[in-house]
Amino acid sequence: MLFYGSNTWAYTKLGHIEDLSAENLKTLLDVEQVTVSLYLAEMP
Repeated sequence: MLFYGSNTWAYTKLGHIEDLSAENLKTLLDVEQVTVSLYLAEMP
């Protein structure tokens, strides 16, 4: 899941990440700077 907020009590869910293990995600995010792109999916 992706969140935005100033603390753990004020987060708003922005989306989720599919097809990545926790270890793979940790490796991808273990850098100084990360760029995240958000896409809106059409509802069925």
